[in-house]
Amino acid sequence: MHAVICGAGPAGVLTSVYLAQLGYEVDVFERREEPSQAQSSSQHSYPMVLANRATVCIADAGLQPACCTEPTAQPCCGHYSLGKLRGGGDPKRMGPEMVTWVVDRVGLAADLLAEARRVCPDRIRFHFNAALTDLDLAGRRVVFSLTQPPSTNTTTKEVCGYDLLVGADGASSGVRGAMCAQLPPHRFSAQLLYQSVVVYRTFHGLPRTEPELVPGIGEHQPKQHLYWYDNRAGPLVTFWLNEAGQLDGLVSKVMDWSAPALSSLIRSTHPAIPTYLVDGIVEQVCPKESSAEAPAGGGSRFGCVVRCRPFHAAEEGVVLVGDAAHPVTGHLGQGANMALESARALAAALRRFGPGRQAEALAAYSAERAADTAACQHLEMSMAAFALPPAYQPGGKHSKGDSSDVQGGGGGGSAPFSLLFRLYASWLIMGSMMVGLAGHTLAPRAFPLPIWLMAATRDSRLRYSVILQRARLMAGGLVLAGGAAAAASVALAVRWWRR
Repeated sequence: MHAVICGAGPAGVLTSVYLAQLGYEVDVFERREEPSQAQSSSQHSYPMVLANRATVCIADAGLQPACCTEPTAQPCCGHYSLGKLRGGGDPKRMGPEMVTWVVDRVGLAADLLAEARRVCPDRIRFHFNAALTDLDLAGRRVVFSLTQPPSTNTTTKEVCGYDLLVGADGASSGVRGAMCAQLPPHRFSAQLLYQSVVVYRTFHGLPRTEPELVPGIGEHQPKQHLYWYDNRAGPLVTFWLNEAGQLDGLVSKVMDWSAPALSSLIRSTHPAIPTYLVDGIVEQVCPKESSAEAPAGGGSRFGCVVRCRPFHAAEEGVVLVGDAAHPVTGHLGQGANMALESARALAAALRRFGPGRQAEALAAYSAERAADTAACQHLEMSMAAFALPPAYQPGGKHSKGDSSDVQGGGGGGSAPFSLLFRLYASWLIMGSMMVGLAGHTLAPRAFPLPIWLMAATRDSRLRYSVILQRARLMAGGLVLAGGAAAAASVALAVRWWRR
C-alpha cells in the first residue's frame, strides 16, 4: 500500500510515521524547504503551546522530539503577562495533563522530521521544495513540481499514483481545494466560517541588555516562559527566549505598521518594554516605505475557520488531517493540539479496521472527529467574538472580507459576528470563566487553573465536544444561580415591605 502525504508540517510528519507503522510505503511532499532550527527566522515561525492532548499523540507514535522532551527541553512554567508571572511553579504538581511546552512551528516540524527518520528510516521518503501542481482524484494521480537546488536552477515533475492521499497541507490546502472542485457538494463541502483579520509579524534574535524585559530573565531556560504584553485594542507583543539566550517574538493587533506609528504605539501602551527592544522590533517588522497600507500583503494572519463535511472521499482514497481538515485561529491556541489529535485518530481508525477496509476506516475517522472539531471551532469563534474589538472582527472597518488565500473555503469573506452571537460568546466565555475561578478557589484539584477553559483544552481525556457542553452548563448554571439569587432578593424585599 502506497500513501502520499501533501505537507510536512507537524501533522503531516506525525501522520507519515503512523502510516509507516501500519505498513504503508509513504512519500511526503512539502512545498517549502526542509525545516531546521536555523530557518526559524526565515519561515515566519511563531510560538505554540503544546498541551498534553498533543504530546500523547507524539508519544504514542514512539517519537521523542527534542523541543518537548526532557532533558533537552523544559516544560512551560507559567507565562508572564505585562511583566508579572501568571501560573508559575512546577507544572507537574498539577498532574501530567496540565504540562505544556512552548515550541515554535518550524522547530517542532524539524524535530519531528528527525524523529521520523530515526524511527522509520526505510519506509518514509521526504521531498522538499515540491509544490502540488495537479491532482486527479478519480484517477488517483497527483503531480508535484520539484525545484532543485539553486546551483542547478532546474525544475522536475514527479507523477505519483497512490492508495491513500493525505492532505496535510495547511489552512490553504490544495488537496481540499481539489476536493471542492472535483467532488459534488453532497459528497464534500468546505465552508469558510471565519477569516481572522489580525495580522502578525515576527522578529528574531534581539539581544538582551539592561534594563531586562523582566527581572531574572537571564536565569530562565529557553522557551520556559512566554512574555506577553497585550491590550484589547492592541498591540500584542509576545517574546520568548531562544536557545542563544536572545529574544524572538511577534507583534500583532496593529493597524498602522509605519515605523513612527508602531514605535509610538508600543511605547505608549506598553512602557514596561525597554526602549532598545522597541527599536529592535520596529527595525525588523516595519516596512521601509512610509505607508500604513504597506503591510497589507505582508505578515501573516491568525488563520481562519473552515468547516469541512466530511474529511474524506472514500472512493478516491483521499483524507484531510490537521489544518487542511479543520483550520482554526490562534484565539484559543488549539491548532497544533487538534491537528496532532487528528493524525492519531486517523491511524487508530485504520488500525481498527485493518488491511483491505481503508474506505470504512476513512468514514469512521470523519464521523468520529466531526463533533470534536466543530466544537473546537465554535469555541475559537466564540473567543474571537468575545476578546477582539469590532475593528478586528470579520466585517469590521479594517476587514477586507477577502478569502482568496483560503483554498476550498466556499468563496467570499466571512460574515461579521452578529450582535446576538457576540452576546452569546460573552455569556459562554465569561460564564465559564467565573465558575472556573470560583471552582479554582474552592476546589483547586478539580479546577487546576483559574481559567477553566485553558485547563480543559490541555487535557487529552476531555473531548472538545465535552468541553463545549460543560462550558455551556457552567455558563447556564451561573445564570440560573443569578436568577435564583435575584428571585430570593425580590421575595425578601416584598416580605419586608408587607411587614
